[in-house]
Amino acid sequence: MFPWFLSLWISTPGAWAQSPAPSDAQSTRVHLVTYCNEAQSSMGFLLASAAANGLPTVVLGFGDHAWWPEGLGRKINALRRFVLDSALKPNDLVLFADAYDVLIQSTEQEIRESFERLERRLNVSLIFNGDRDCAPRLPDVCTDPRPVDVWLHPRVYLNSGAFIGRTFAMKSILLQDPVSDVMPGGDQAFYQRKFMSHPHAMSVDTDCQLLCTVARNLDAEGLRQLSNGTVVFSSAATSVSIPSILHFPGGGHWPMWQQGLPSSVIQEVFRKRFPEQFKVLYDHIEVSADLRGVHHFRKRLQQESFLQVPCELSEL
Repeated sequence: MFPWFLSLWISTPGAWAQSPAPSDAQSTRVHLVTYCNEAQSSMGFLLASAAANGLPTVVLGFGDHAWWPEGLGRKINALRRFVLDSALKPNDLVLFADAYDVLIQSTEQEIRESFERLERRLNVSLIFNGDRDCAPRLPDVCTDPRPVDVWLHPRVYLNSGAFIGRTFAMKSILLQDPVSDVMPGGDQAFYQRKFMSHPHAMSVDTDCQLLCTVARNLDAEGLRQLSNGTVVFSSAATSVSIPSILHFPGGGHWPMWQQGLPSSVIQEVFRKRFPEQFKVLYDHIEVSADLRGVHHFRKRLQQESFLQVPCELSEL
């Protein structure tokens, strides 16, 4: 039976779950969930960084017929089924992250503590990473004029690539009913509309205290990487913080050439933060062919072979 006091929390605008007592905090789990319908090497950023921090990852949707962005109603429904059907406690934290462009750089305890601080400050139990521009541009979503200089604009807009919340908050605010598997604007439009209709129940991390978007290089985003590879954020408004979840949309994961080698912003951050995992996953160039899952050919060119790669490869 649904506890009456939990129903009261949910029905009160802006209400949030009080921080658990020390004994309860240890039993409040963080469940990392992603949606991935097909395997790509870029999954390694999320899976390896989470594993290095002791967080197992639940992968939903493998084998689904889904596409970006209209086909991502399936992504919403997959999360809904997970939250409704699993044996999660009401105060457990569900961290939902994109599969191909997110890094985890904190342990479960550190994520939980950072969330609870932000939860108290914002007075909500469901928090999204913030973005500098609003998307998608639809007649009922993101109708404000674009910022004059988007890169100087604060991260005040919701980005659905990474968010975290209490189980009860996700159940009551986001996942009440199934949605169409295909929808204009995809999951980003869905969550934007929920934010517009429940402004006191959801919020955005505008200053990278827990979740942070990185759509350009670190310096341009107000971030820097310490000698151990940890990415930190600092601004005039806040003290130095370590965002637990880094989301690299757009230019953050687009390919680039650096010192004659293929790379990206997320890959360079990953290389410095998780050097051993980088060696296993990405310190090579691979050419492969997969014939309907039956026959597979793979040829790897190791680091010492990079200079022997034909220059035509740089045009790919």
